[in-house]
Amino acid sequence: MSESTTKSIATATRNQQHKNILICVYQYLFYLNSGEKPDIRGIVEETFHLPYADCDAFAKQALMQVVRHAQEAVNDIDPLLNQWKFERLGLIEQAILLMGYVYIKKLDFAPAIAIKIMVRLSQVFGESDSYRYINAVLEKV
Repeated sequence: MSESTTKSIATATRNQQHKNILICVYQYLFYLNSGEKPDIRGIVEETFHLPYADCDAFAKQALMQVVRHAQEAVNDIDPLLNQWKFERLGLIEQAILLMGYVYIKKLDFAPAIAIKIMVRLSQVFGESDSYRYINAVLEKV
């Protein structure tokens, strides 16, 4: 296999990993908002189609950091939303902002890289212009 093919596969895998983490965070928020207790283990297994023990360690760590630091993230993000409240945002935008916060503050991603990942996710999954405020808010985190 050529080096460019290997890089392409690694990038696709990394991009898919970020999408899967987003799906997990979204499901976590969905269960919380519907008054149900989220089953983190079940969410991960369902999203990755693997037993929990076999799922990617980074993905599990990222999700657990979101769960642990969600309220802290909301408290820090809320004042940055200019006349909006975090709870009024769509669940996918909430999930992306929480993920971005955790990537930057807890997982030590370079802010520019984390923002690029979150903007890309918001362009795929979010409302048509949500990537703009995702970018603006995360630049201030």
